[in-house]
Parts: sequence; C-alpha cells; structure tokens
Amino acid sequence: VGTATSVEVQIAPSVKVAAQVLVADSVHEVAVLRVDPQVVTSVRPVPIRCEQAATATIVNGQEIFTIGAPLRQRKGLSAGILREVEKNVFMADFSLATGGAGGPVFTAAGSVVGVSSSVDDVDGRRREDSRVIGLDHVCAVVASAAKKMKDAAAPSGTLLPVEPARPFPLDAIKDEVRHFTGGLTP
Repeated sequence: VGTATSVEVQIAPSVKVAAQVLVADSVHEVAVLRVDPQVVTSVRPVPIRCEQAATATIVNGQEIFTIGAPLRQRKGLSAGILREVEKNVFMADFSLATGGAGGPVFTAAGSVVGVSSSVDDVDGRRREDSRVIGLDHVCAVVASAAKKMKDAAAPSGTLLPVEPARPFPLDAIKDEVRHFTGGLTP
C-alpha cells in the first residue's frame, strides 16, 4: 500500500469498498486495512492466534501451505517446504502468482504461522521462492493497528464499481480497427 492512507478492497467478485490503512510496514510488506464491518459479515476470517505466536515451532524442511488470491483469478491453495527459518522471516519454495501474496500461511496441522510476501528479484532468490512474514511480526502490526482503530471511525461501506470479471476481448478491438474508416489523427 506504500504511503497511502486509504485504498480500495475487492472482497468478492461483486463487492469492492473503501478501506483505511491503519498500519503499513513497508519493510516486511504487512499492512492492516479497515473496512466497514457490515460489508464483511458473510466473510469467514482466518483466525490469527497471537497468543500462540511465541510458542509456534517451525523448522527447515517442514511442509507449509498458503492461500493465494491472485488478481482476477480464483483463490487457491499452494503447498511448499520451508527452506530457511529465521526469527521473523522464512523462505519457502512455493511459487505465488502475480498479486497472490498476502495470504495466511499454515502448517499441516492448520496453525497460522505467518503471511506470504513477495520476494524482490534483486535479492538473488529464485522465482519459485516466497517469503513468509512470521506470526510474531504480523501480531505486532495487528496490535499497533488495534490501538489506532479505537479512535478512528469505520470507512464507508458504500459499494464501489468493480473491474469486469473478464477483460475486454482483444480480438474485438482488433476487428474494429480493421473495419475503421477515416483517420486516426486528431
């Protein structure tokens, strides 16, 4: 979200609303967004158990899973193996589609251990690698957001226009150009 203070969030194919950026940590690519709670009543949240963050045990070679929601595509589950385990950042070998980072990362037992993040091409990692921001850090960002949320009003739940489910057919545009009569200059 960069330095934005508000963004638009598409919750479902036909539901897009305004959101407030409560906290954004650009180093770890973790942000907490606030939407009108009435808009998400039908959405089942993934529980993040911060009280278990310090006791969560993960090790190199462990199988993990993430839910990705790439732009204009359906959500999907990706499996991977932890390759590097550091204090608050892990590397895993699952490949995420463009726009698919930001989902919860689980162990095989179903415990959330972090949030998926993209890997910068400049840091020498393989394209198949994905970064996982550990639960300790995610919970610190969530706690910071909770403090800010106490004094802030919820954003409007007014529905915003959504992108079409399918892009406009390129062949139709090419066909129109071929049959266009007249000049294209102003």
